Amino acid sequence: MPDRRYSRRTLLRRSGAMVGAGALASTAGCLDRIPNPFSDAYTAWLPAPDELDQEHYRFSRWNNDDLRAVNDKFSDDWAYDDIEDTLEPVTLSLEDVSESVYIDRVQVHQADFEKQALVDDLEAEDYEEETDREGYTIYVNEDTRRAFALGGSRVLLTPTFDSREQDPQEALEAIIDAKAGQAGRYVDESDACSKLVDAIGTKSGVIGMTFESLDDWLLDGMVAWGDTYAFDGDTTSREWVLVYEDETDVDTDDLETWVEAGGGKYGEFTDVDDIEYSQSGRVARITGTMDTEDFP
Repeated sequence: MPDRRYSRRTLLRRSGAMVGAGALASTAGCLDRIPNPFSDAYTAWLPAPDELDQEHYRFSRWNNDDLRAVNDKFSDDWAYDDIEDTLEPVTLSLEDVSESVYIDRVQVHQADFEKQALVDDLEAEDYEEETDREGYTIYVNEDTRRAFALGGSRVLLTPTFDSREQDPQEALEAIIDAKAGQAGRYVDESDACSKLVDAIGTKSGVIGMTFESLDDWLLDGMVAWGDTYAFDGDTTSREWVLVYEDETDVDTDDLETWVEAGGGKYGEFTDVDDIEYSQSGRVARITGTMDTEDFP
């Protein structure tokens, strides 16, 4: 991203975006499957950026079952269970989390849990019940500036909001309202976002964002970027989806030159083999494969 180093490891460590999801059981074969209804609806959780006091933000959706199926393939320097630290203080195991959607810095987990057990965890850490909203109960700790929302099979939570003006409760409320259809959604208010999510589809993991200009990272004319993973045992299929303002801006030769020169500042394509390029209207794709052990 323009204001900090972006890498797959940074994405994991800083935003926790590798927690996954999905109600379908994983298999050892290719996991790019027909999506379940919740997976189809992950974009319903994404509020319009102005609902979060932003112009753009990064989002992701991960299938935790798919991640578990290949966890033993990952390199030893990535501890999958470390992600549970982001769930504290609630004692929610990743084994109970099927799907996760990350909306900027907010996490939305589909999980199997007993609400009262999580409420007890929160109250023990001085979280107080603030309000009920669209079927979710919101708990806030004013000292840590964190908030949780519990409802049905969903747990929403914020990190510590120590460097932003936005109130953590308001962030959760904006996301809950979007899911309930009571606030504008990213895909409805951004043509670039709508085009992007249609193009990236649903795989083991998808990441995306829109932007006005990232001249120091991407090529001119790009207005949205997506990154997808589909695990298949020892190998993982990767695809970058790049949405342009206009299809006349797309030039796959320029794209190939850009990738061969390093693909931006952060070596996004270092571990990727068999790279191919394609175009369909305003959308360009870079596809390839990588060893699963190189994830994330």
